[in-house]
Amino acid sequence: MSWPIKRLSTVAQINPSRNKIIREDNTKTSFVPMEGVDGINGIVIGALNRPYAEIKKGYTYFEENDVIFAKITPCMQNGKHAIATDLIDGIGFGSTEFHVIRCSEDIIPEWVHYYLRRQETLNAAIKTFNGAVGQQRVPTDFLENLAIPVPSSVETQRLIAAKLKAQLAEVETARKALAAQQADIKLLAATALDKLYSYSIKNKLGDVAKIQSGYAFKSKDFITQGIKLLRNTNILPNKIYWDDTAYLPSESFAHYPNYVIHEGDVILSLDRPIISTGIKVACISEKDIPALLVQRVGRFLIDKNRLDPSYLYFFLNTSFFKDAISGHEQSLGVPHISPSQVEGVEIPLPDVEEQKKIAATALEIFREIEIAKIAAKEAQKDIELLSSRLLAHAFDPLSAQ
Repeated sequence: MSWPIKRLSTVAQINPSRNKIIREDNTKTSFVPMEGVDGINGIVIGALNRPYAEIKKGYTYFEENDVIFAKITPCMQNGKHAIATDLIDGIGFGSTEFHVIRCSEDIIPEWVHYYLRRQETLNAAIKTFNGAVGQQRVPTDFLENLAIPVPSSVETQRLIAAKLKAQLAEVETARKALAAQQADIKLLAATALDKLYSYSIKNKLGDVAKIQSGYAFKSKDFITQGIKLLRNTNILPNKIYWDDTAYLPSESFAHYPNYVIHEGDVILSLDRPIISTGIKVACISEKDIPALLVQRVGRFLIDKNRLDPSYLYFFLNTSFFKDAISGHEQSLGVPHISPSQVEGVEIPLPDVEEQKKIAATALEIFREIEIAKIAAKEAQKDIELLSSRLLAHAFDPLSAQ
């Protein structure tokens, strides 16, 4: 058994012209920006109500149950496609980067929507991109000429679409459960780490470690090979990231001995130190050197007779340190902290031997977190793969039985 294959433009209008609208300028009207579409689930989650006068010109027009399809990269690949529903008075406007598909009586919007969300369809669309890099778009004729299987019975389409919707809802439930599990793991790890640093005797961090800020190398001197420069962009929570690297000529290394980075150095980003995934602090490993320290990156100069470097490193990952620097993040609109602000933070300070024991326990916590993260990533891959398989199989007549 097979279903008839038709060009999409024979069963739907692609970017149909706007009907004449009689509407008062101050009437609230539905508006869907690109960010108002959930790319994971393919639904509108952020429709806005705007006065008609503000959006009646220069935006994409659509009607209730039209399929909107993001045409620009990377929104197209990221699943920014949805069925427009619950529109005020049945009409709406949205980003100029949407294509609009209006189905005929021969095909239901859900059928088209799910077919467009198939990875195979998206891959085919990528091959038709036109325009400059970074501003590439799917042309209208891709949708017009898109071959789509169309069961002759609309009821068959509805049954298969309903089954697929239910299956994808179960996948979304699993995805949310995984996200909750990841949040719980992160919270439990943070709580366990904080408990290790509940020691009552405290000192100013600057009493046992000073912050050295890097050198203000000139960007005009950067080259594509040579000695690596450790910049803020290279620092992520607990990781040095060298994919975006600037270099100086190799002979520069000898000219800046005070800014040479060493294995074991504890590094803190002084610009935007707190991001959604944690604090931008890392420990330099052998693979990160040779390299030079750049301005607005801080290196801790540690009195090792009073402070164990590993103990300091794990302390910088606690909520105590995060909370202590959070109040200093704003200056001229750019979140940052200064060396003196970091040095003013209080750190629990048992004797060095006790610090080493605490650091060893903290390391075990970090290892357990990493194991949990790897497992969660694998589970996430399985969930994403399941969604892709469900979308692919739904349009196979034999699998859809």
